[in-house]
Amino acid sequence: MAKKFIQSWILETLEEHPSFFTKPMFGGLSVYYNDLMVLVFMEKEGDREWQGTKYDFDIWNGLLICCSREAHQSLFGEFTNLVSHPILGKWLFLKMEDENYEEVALGIVRLIKEKDTRLGIVPGTRSKSKSKSKSKSKSKSKSKSKSKSKSKVKSKSKSTFELKFSWFPMIQLYLN
Repeated sequence: MAKKFIQSWILETLEEHPSFFTKPMFGGLSVYYNDLMVLVFMEKEGDREWQGTKYDFDIWNGLLICCSREAHQSLFGEFTNLVSHPILGKWLFLKMEDENYEEVALGIVRLIKEKDTRLGIVPGTRSKSKSKSKSKSKSKSKSKSKSKSKSKVKSKSKSTFELKFSWFPMIQLYLN
């Protein structure tokens, strides 16, 4: 049975668009519009700590706004209730406990419907700086791997894989 999200009514104005869809993500509900991931609803109360740091709000109970870091200052100016998410710092966060939650969430949805370029990310892509450093490290590892034995290459690939996904179990622990 799919989880019901109490604030999903906020999406009513987007639902009619043919590109609109939602899907589960890390215990939340990700929202897609015009081929972009634009929002993630998170409804998990009581989790106020991450890696030894305590916060004065529930870090997984609210609305994640998918955007680039470059859009933060502009959106902060328009919506003073937003904060950078403490774990997913590239995205903004609207705390469910904020007294103006519904008003701000509807304002964000209005901007999404108006195709505001500050909002939304292309799903499955990384920022340019990460992509460049990743491609550089791949080319370096390719040249190094030619001189290594096959067993060492397999070992290196395995550790790269483990490092790449080492955050996933931690995120699941906090979202389940």
